[in-house]
Amino acid sequence: MDTWTALLLCHSSTKMDQKQQVLCLPSESRPSQKLPFYGSIAERHLENLKIMRSIGALKFAEACHDLSPEEISGRQKVYNLYCGPGR
Repeated sequence: MDTWTALLLCHSSTKMDQKQQVLCLPSESRPSQKLPFYGSIAERHLENLKIMRSIGALKFAEACHDLSPEEISGRQKVYNLYCGPGR
């Protein structure tokens, strides 16, 4: 996960604006979400990390079972090509 996070936060096409602050809005009815959301992939990744930490890795993994074949293929490419010893 550390490698994936570093790639998303550092790559020019996916990173957030350096001046942007990361603020999450907690909610009792749903997991917290990042506000304001400007649409970057890095923002969504950080939001997903926050959700995973608040609901637990098992529930988060269960929610990923309904991925499309394209999403599964993309996830496998990242795991196989970009993850280092920290995964």
